[in-house]
Amino acid sequence: MATLRLKQRHGSKRRRAWRVRHLATDANTGRRIASTLTDRDADDGSRIGRLLEQATEAAIAAEMLNRMVELGRLKHVRTA
Repeated sequence: MATLRLKQRHGSKRRRAWRVRHLATDANTGRRIASTLTDRDADDGSRIGRLLEQATEAAIAAEMLNRMVELGRLKHVRTA
């Protein structure tokens, strides 16, 4: 009876699963450079490859953008 009331009130008897946000930060600036979201069973070591890929892609894009600004080829910069 009590579980029926809980289900009616909250929609489900089961709890929601926890999610884990894995972050990579720049040691010099403290800014976040990459992130990924996993279920609670994934450890940090299993996500390091994807975090490094994201950080590398962001660094390359930033370097190219800075170079274009230096050369005067970029008049307007749109950021997300």
